Amino acid sequence: MDGAKQPRRGLLHIVLIGLFPVVLLYAFLGSLGLEHSPDFGMRLRLFEVATIRPGGPAERAGFRIGDRIDAVNGIPRDDMVRLLRDHGTMRPGSTVLFSVRRGDERLELTATASEKPRRDKLRALAQLAVGVCFLVVGLVVYRNRTDLVARLFYLVGALFAVILIEPPATGDVRLQAAIKIARDASIVFLPALFLHFVLLFPHEKKVPRWLFLLRPFSVGGRGLLRFPLYAVSLLLFGGTAFLTIRIFATGRANPVTLSLFQFLAACYLFACFVAGVAAFVHSYAETEDPGMRRKLRGVLLGTTAALLPIGIYALVRQFQPEWESSWEPVLTLLLILLPVSFGHAIVRYRLLDFELILKRGILYGLLTAVLATIYLVFVDLVSRLLRSLVGGSDIPATLLSLFLIALLFSPVRETIQRWVDRTFYREKYEHRKTLHEFSAALTTILDRETLLRHLVERISETLHISKVAVFLRDPKESALVLRAGTGIGDGTTGSVRFGPSEALPGLLRGQSGALPFERIAGPGASLLPKPERERLASLGAALLLPLVAGEEVVGMISLGPKRSGELYSHEDRQLLKTLANNAALAIENSELHHNTIEKERMERELRLAREIQLGFLPRKPPEIPAVDLAAVNAPCREIGGDYYDFLPTRPAGLGVAVADATGHGVPAALLMANLQATLRVEALTHTSPAEVLGRVNAFAFRQAQESHFVTCFYGLVDVRTGCLRYANAGHNPPLLVRADGTSLLLGDSDILLGVDEGSDYREHAVDLFPGDVLVLYTDGVTEEPNAREESFGIERLTDLVRANRGLSAVGICDLVLRNVMEFVAGEPGDDITLVVLRYR
Repeated sequence: MDGAKQPRRGLLHIVLIGLFPVVLLYAFLGSLGLEHSPDFGMRLRLFEVATIRPGGPAERAGFRIGDRIDAVNGIPRDDMVRLLRDHGTMRPGSTVLFSVRRGDERLELTATASEKPRRDKLRALAQLAVGVCFLVVGLVVYRNRTDLVARLFYLVGALFAVILIEPPATGDVRLQAAIKIARDASIVFLPALFLHFVLLFPHEKKVPRWLFLLRPFSVGGRGLLRFPLYAVSLLLFGGTAFLTIRIFATGRANPVTLSLFQFLAACYLFACFVAGVAAFVHSYAETEDPGMRRKLRGVLLGTTAALLPIGIYALVRQFQPEWESSWEPVLTLLLILLPVSFGHAIVRYRLLDFELILKRGILYGLLTAVLATIYLVFVDLVSRLLRSLVGGSDIPATLLSLFLIALLFSPVRETIQRWVDRTFYREKYEHRKTLHEFSAALTTILDRETLLRHLVERISETLHISKVAVFLRDPKESALVLRAGTGIGDGTTGSVRFGPSEALPGLLRGQSGALPFERIAGPGASLLPKPERERLASLGAALLLPLVAGEEVVGMISLGPKRSGELYSHEDRQLLKTLANNAALAIENSELHHNTIEKERMERELRLAREIQLGFLPRKPPEIPAVDLAAVNAPCREIGGDYYDFLPTRPAGLGVAVADATGHGVPAALLMANLQATLRVEALTHTSPAEVLGRVNAFAFRQAQESHFVTCFYGLVDVRTGCLRYANAGHNPPLLVRADGTSLLLGDSDILLGVDEGSDYREHAVDLFPGDVLVLYTDGVTEEPNAREESFGIERLTDLVRANRGLSAVGICDLVLRNVMEFVAGEPGDDITLVVLRYR
């Protein structure tokens, strides 16, 4: 019964809520029927007189214990349907003719029904009062709690009410059958529900393996029955329902079978209640915490005093139906100790803030009575005024006046409620108002550190809590990490954390309201491993508030006990739940704000780095009469990993390099910047492209991080002869388009730079002739897919350059870039670098 209140949905919730007015109506009809129920002063057991009340109608008519009734008003006892219909129409004063068999003698006895004796009426009223008490307390608990224990407690209360309340007298056979089936269901399901409830309240108890009916049942790892004892109840109910339907359908009853099922149901009821009391006693005996023992003591004493005497009495009556104790009404009244004892536990736990509810209920009840009187007076006055003005009948005027006064009194009622809170519960009102205002203002605080500091301080000051700790989810580790707190010791921030694979984050994901520490880590609770319990205990945790944004748990607030020693009330939890929801939203907003600022900072740094990187690239190609040069570099991000360079060498050489570092962003650009400097130095001191790449590879191997490598093409053109000597370290093969339109790929390639320090690179040569066009490119040109997952490809590039080989180098470069960008719809996912050399 520690779950926080939250909205419920689903068929089960509708059924449980609908159960209350149905049982309440049943109780109301039962109370009306007390005055109309006939009494013959005898008790029957399967048509045999078991007891006779001295001086009653049966004794005056001449009945004796042991007489067997064969017919009533001429209706044989085998015709159960007609008998039940006839009995439902009997009232006090009805004269009934009984056909009786006494040994071998057959008698006709006439008895006139009287009203129920005063003692029987008092007992019935006591049972009705106890039943309604069970029902109301159960509903209050269910409406304010959301866990399984609350549902079980409510169902136990509702079924107790159905059993205790005497059914109303009716001549409708179908209604009698429905009431009989409902009462039988209550009798056979109540024991299992009660025992299930006891095994979970106030914490879940360990059940020995040999008690398999009380342990979850699964097959192949799949849970089938959480509490198999319900299967026993279902079997018993199936048997009693079959017998009842058979009786009402055929009119025949088997006395032996009925007796057997009644006996089994009584034993089952008694055994489960004894087991429940034993479980309470064991839980009380095993509890070492003095506070928990005090909480259990009242429930234990109340349960024992309420159930044990009535259980023994009911069992004895099964064997000795003629025995009747004058203490029966007292035993019935003792049952009221059961809901009272649990109500006492609720007050001690302060789960529902019973004191506040009671005081408000009295005040609101008095004010409601006054308002109702004023309301009716106003309705009468307005309706008379309307009739005098417009004439007509009373009904339209009254309906119109009801509507007008209802509109007026709705804001009046809300105003009075606020006045009551301010006047009589000023401290609670001020606390609630303060937290509501702070909760609304939370979302305006964008700095995370300021937000957490204000959150901790305001909760601590308003609710007088000495220890408050706020955990936030680490986006990298997905762990809940302590980020702020008060009263938990210096230096603990950041040191306490709960990993994503631990139990606590999983519990928080399924919880939308406050989660008491006692429920998950108290005596008998096994929801958290010992290390996690110790971490929470070190923070003095008494209540945990999950911070949920959308479907994700973004953090948690741990609250210690109040300085006054008062436990958290239901109203506290509701207020804290609202605060937690707004805090989660505020934390998300602060994260977005922080990420936006960080993104802007990163963009500024990346733009600066891009400008620096562009400084490493040639500002413009060198002007050499024998060649026409053009180049372009278009990174997919602010900084790319592509690189190109022109390196004039003596006496008449021109070095051309194109490279591509794996990955993107700053790491790739930094690696490429280092390689550029190394390549320039090596190109000026060595004339062999293969030797240059070999030396650059050794440097790249020492500098490159894991999984960061470089492809590189380096060629050296003798501008006098047109001879191109080159080496290729895993780069895309350059495209050579001859002046006559023929083309070839310079496809001989070796291993990437930075993979193996001792790699050797081969040198190749090809002659360039006037009008030939050499295109060097990175994989962003040919391999980047479009929306249809198609690549631009080397064939499109070849056809494009061949068709436009007469253009200048700049023209070819711009044309290729424009076609590639159109092909990928202007959104390249990789860097694009292009170098065009046209030999004149």
